[in-house]
Amino acid sequence: MKNYKDTAIWKILSSLKEQIKYSILDFKYSKKYKLCGLEKEILSNVRKNGYYVLPNFIDPQTCEMLREEVYNSFEKNSGFLQDPEDVRLFGIDTVSSPIYKLAQMDVFKNVAKAHVSQCFAFAMASVLKFDKTKKSIGSGGGLHRDTIYAQIKFMIYLTDCNENNGYFELIEKSHLALYKALDTLRFNLGYNNNRYENKYGEIIHKLKSRHKKITGTAGTLIVFDNSIMHTGHPIKEGERVALALYFARTEFFESLSILDKFMLSISSSSRNKMLINEQKIRQRLIRQLIDKDVIMELNPDCAPSYGIKSA
Repeated sequence: MKNYKDTAIWKILSSLKEQIKYSILDFKYSKKYKLCGLEKEILSNVRKNGYYVLPNFIDPQTCEMLREEVYNSFEKNSGFLQDPEDVRLFGIDTVSSPIYKLAQMDVFKNVAKAHVSQCFAFAMASVLKFDKTKKSIGSGGGLHRDTIYAQIKFMIYLTDCNENNGYFELIEKSHLALYKALDTLRFNLGYNNNRYENKYGEIIHKLKSRHKKITGTAGTLIVFDNSIMHTGHPIKEGERVALALYFARTEFFESLSILDKFMLSISSSSRNKMLINEQKIRQRLIRQLIDKDVIMELNPDCAPSYGIKSA
């Protein structure tokens, strides 16, 4: 007789229980932080709907400067570029002072730390270009979640983004534990699966009211819980340049051995090295484990060495 604990429903319910536990802990944790009006508005919407959009977060002149910074960084660090669909450079903030300074803005660290106990990992730049010789599947490789548990990501369009050049799209409220369970059962997604590219058409069709297309001019900021279902739409023309700030839950880095496994998994997940200045980023995460009040530290011009070795 099949053990009931091996059934899909039992596993989904167990996962739901775990997510609710983390949600309660996250809510208690967030009460420690005082936010300004805008930060409260961002956090409220991310918690309720899974995302928040802020137009004109960066002015056009700054966007132009940051685009040039992205192109220059790509050229100088071509050995670290990833090209699954859009070309990406993970850890660009360790080689670009302007992008590092952008990541220092209070709104990022304040909202991130109030959302869940998490620390800044790195910034990533991506350039998605239309190529008529290739079929575009969209940035991120199709509909997916980055993680099962709540985390946060900030994305900024550095070019105008319309319905033809790779806009960001998501399924509203799919970050909530109850919706995760219901959507998993409804679409037979699998309790431990976070990639749904083969179910995209069905999900979008049946969840029309929750399917959100996020277009915007250069400088638009998108804040989202990256446990939400999301993807970049296939590009049809032009290009889309964007920056993203990645954060990681601190309980996933409670020891150096776990941290080392995480860094190894990132580095070995592609044919090239995935992170530029990997050891500097490792030191950043270690620094944040030691001092919870530090969230952004690693100036590309004078990156410190903390002298902490793995046990």
